[in-house]
Amino acid sequence: MNLEERIVAEHNEYRKMLEKLTQTGIEDADLRMEVYADLSMRVEAHERAEAQTLHAAIMKEEDVRIREIAMESLEQERIIRLLLVELRKIGVDDELWMPKLRVLKSIIENHFMVEEGLVIPAAKDLLDKQTMDRLSDEYEGRVKEGLMKMSSGPSII
Repeated sequence: MNLEERIVAEHNEYRKMLEKLTQTGIEDADLRMEVYADLSMRVEAHERAEAQTLHAAIMKEEDVRIREIAMESLEQERIIRLLLVELRKIGVDDELWMPKLRVLKSIIENHFMVEEGLVIPAAKDLLDKQTMDRLSDEYEGRVKEGLMKMSSGPSII
């Protein structure tokens, strides 16, 4: 699986998880906790791996417009991590939890559109196949590393 396919497949997985969460009610607290814990860990590992590979490669480009696309995506990732932490801090049965989750879902969906519509196409245009293949391998390794680190406890941003 190449880098684009890997990232888009993960995005689709997270979309499904977010949709599942938004369909839950307060009475589904155990399900919410389980799905949110998994989603939170995966999204954080995913975003950090993207920042360290795909976005880092694009940030080396001279074209300011291309770097701005990467910076926008990185800023979205920072906001996503903040909301992930906030949601961890409040109980899944708190009435504020679902509104915060919906805001997170909206930001994540927009972020995925930016990556799939701008960041990945820019990377494919700018970087050769060998570099994209190397980034794909690095990305996969960093996601696995991030998941292993977080399985022992989530980070605080």
